[in-house]
Amino acid sequence: MIASTPSPSAAAAPPIAHQGPAALSYGFRPFFLLAALWSVLTLIVWLLAFAGRLTLPSALDPLNWHAHEMLFGFAAAAVAGFVLTAVANWTGRPPIRGRPLLFLVLLWLAARLAVLASLLVG
Repeated sequence: MIASTPSPSAAAAPPIAHQGPAALSYGFRPFFLLAALWSVLTLIVWLLAFAGRLTLPSALDPLNWHAHEMLFGFAAAAVAGFVLTAVANWTGRPPIRGRPLLFLVLLWLAARLAVLASLLVG
């Protein structure tokens, strides 16, 4: 006779209902959306800057700015969304949601604006 063991999900505590906006209930929701929007926006801005139709207020040239934003903007948002959601599932702990998640999203947005306006500030 094979002894049955409870599945890991059966041992985990039931999830606590989130009372705020659905967009702030799991990390993948705002960060995957921002990653998608940021990739399209930076591609358009870079193409315009590369063609000479737009001057970026950044200390970086258009090619380096685009590479920086794809790595630290797009990829970082995608990884943050995955990690903030997956770690909660892996550990059985509640995910970061609500105001702490909003703070992380605003921090990511502030970093994007800081890089874009680096020439204006510096």
